[in-house]
Amino acid sequence: MICTYTGTTNRTMHGKGRPSIWIASRAVVLLTACLLAVSLLPSTVNAQATCSTLISNNPGLVSDCETLLAIRDKLDPTGGSLNWSADLWIGSWSGLRLGGTPTRVYEIHLFRVPLKGGTIPPELGTLTNLTKLDLGYGGGLTGTIPPELGNLVNLQRLYLDSQELSGPIPSELGNLIELELLELSNNKLSGEIPPELGNLTNLQQLWLNYNDLSGEIPPELENLTKLDHLYLTSNKLTGSIPPELGNLTNLWQLRLNDNELSGPVPTELGNLTNLIPNGLKLSGNDLCVPASHSDLHPFNGTNLPICTDDNETDLELTISVSPSVLVPHTEEVTLTAQVSDPTQVASYLWKRVPNGAHDLSTTGSLTLGGAKWPNSPGNRTFRVTITLNDGTQIAAEQSIAFTNPPPADDVSVSISVSPATSVPHTETVTLTAQVSDPSRVASYLWKKVGGKYDLSTTEALTLYGHKWPDSAGTRTFQVTVTLNDGSQVTADQPIAFTNP
Repeated sequence: MICTYTGTTNRTMHGKGRPSIWIASRAVVLLTACLLAVSLLPSTVNAQATCSTLISNNPGLVSDCETLLAIRDKLDPTGGSLNWSADLWIGSWSGLRLGGTPTRVYEIHLFRVPLKGGTIPPELGTLTNLTKLDLGYGGGLTGTIPPELGNLVNLQRLYLDSQELSGPIPSELGNLIELELLELSNNKLSGEIPPELGNLTNLQQLWLNYNDLSGEIPPELENLTKLDHLYLTSNKLTGSIPPELGNLTNLWQLRLNDNELSGPVPTELGNLTNLIPNGLKLSGNDLCVPASHSDLHPFNGTNLPICTDDNETDLELTISVSPSVLVPHTEEVTLTAQVSDPTQVASYLWKRVPNGAHDLSTTGSLTLGGAKWPNSPGNRTFRVTITLNDGTQIAAEQSIAFTNPPPADDVSVSISVSPATSVPHTETVTLTAQVSDPSRVASYLWKKVGGKYDLSTTEALTLYGHKWPDSAGTRTFQVTVTLNDGSQVTADQPIAFTNP
């Protein structure tokens, strides 16, 4: 409605009708009555008039303005959270960003804005210039995700997380081919994950965790090769993990934990070499890891059981240990695989778990300790994986507690120093182990007390002043003498290095 007055006040009317003062007075009365009538019209009429009046030569922005005023009460039915009003210039409305040529609304950012009891209006789908729509983390939106949002073909980021949205994920969201981030977590969404999401080939982050989604993980997600975060945690997803997820080689994080997934973890996930430590979360399902990959990244951080073949439940595998599971680390210990039917065995593979990078043995036994490894006490676990003639695998594990060897009761060691125990740090000093019975010595090992590195494995340790140490101070050195029977004796010697 437009208020106009069609009368005239030019001089041609003078003397032919009403005096000009009367005409002007009548115009004021009529205009006042007209404005009063406009103020009583529905708000949509007032909004259209205001948008058209405030925005000139930009019909697109006028359309955006009218759409937003029309949906305001759907988003914010209680009022007070949005200042979208016909009395304000659209550029000052909360959460909006304008830009482009000609100017349009290209972002709606209402993160943490409490939209209590509101719903997502389908009319948002007409704002096709939007590149970002953030209605996340307000905790008040209810209802469903309108499929009309699939019309926002320029959208790059869509946040609808941490609300009370329910119903299915519209398959129309697969039309948003420019989308880089889709955040729908922490809602009550149900139904299956639409395979159409596999069309979002620019997507880098997909957050669907903490919903009530069911069905299987669509293999079409393999097309999302730019994806670095895939979060499906805490849903009701069933079936197996599709091996196609192994094509998502840019993934940093893959979280499938706390669902109802089952079966072996596909070995194709071994292609995900960019996963950060603990970036693969699979717990809270009924999954297992193939024995052949259980020590490899990223499987070795999942804490899942090793898969067993139900067809081979009659075949037993155990590990025998000689002489004991508790031995000094200087003594040898042998682990031997005991298979109930050795004729079915094609190969053996021994490794340390977890995180053992190297194969230790490919025979039926593994010998450790003594003069080889380990060179320190501690508990270590070893696994043998047996491949059967038909290609199936079974595995068993055994822990060994390596202890310090007992001290020798009848052999002593001392340290002689030349030239003195107090020397300038620029001079050479030699420490020599003096053993009461040298014939019983198997090896020597010199270290700085508190140091990480071996300094010498001979009877003497020479410190050259022009190399190390390069400053004054007292340092203590220790020699460990291992005897032929595996027992050890040690001695410490402090050296005071002075300034020259």
